[in-house]
Amino acid sequence: MIRTIVELNVKVHDRQERARVLGRVPGLAAKRHKQRTREMMIAGPHTGKLYRPGFKGNSTSFRRLHRASARGQRPSPDTMTLVNAVTDERTGEMAAKVFIAERINPANGANASDYAEILQNHMERPIMSVRDTKEAQRDQNDLAKKAIKELL
Repeated sequence: MIRTIVELNVKVHDRQERARVLGRVPGLAAKRHKQRTREMMIAGPHTGKLYRPGFKGNSTSFRRLHRASARGQRPSPDTMTLVNAVTDERTGEMAAKVFIAERINPANGANASDYAEILQNHMERPIMSVRDTKEAQRDQNDLAKKAIKELL
């Protein structure tokens, strides 16, 4: 009787190696999405109303000119609190999220996550759009494909 032995030594069959390689994908994708969101908030365009020094509104007193964002545009960075509050976090072995952290701006006492919700949901100044989410998903898919190739 002839017997054939097949040895499977491809990395994809090693549970620990598979978890290590694929486990990096969500965190890396979240970091890229966070960075892209921050860059897009800073880049603009910001074509809204120009506020002059001394303007008082929503408990904020500007000491310099401030160009706001218009409807449909990302919020205009002024103090950078909102931009710096964009955070990523690992939420599980194969999961990560990008969100606005609860950071307080000492200049005006504003909570970044509360302000972000108002901008996103009530003032039509999206911090992260549906298009951004689709782009992040494509990026994550590309990272996953590269990780799988590394395992083969």
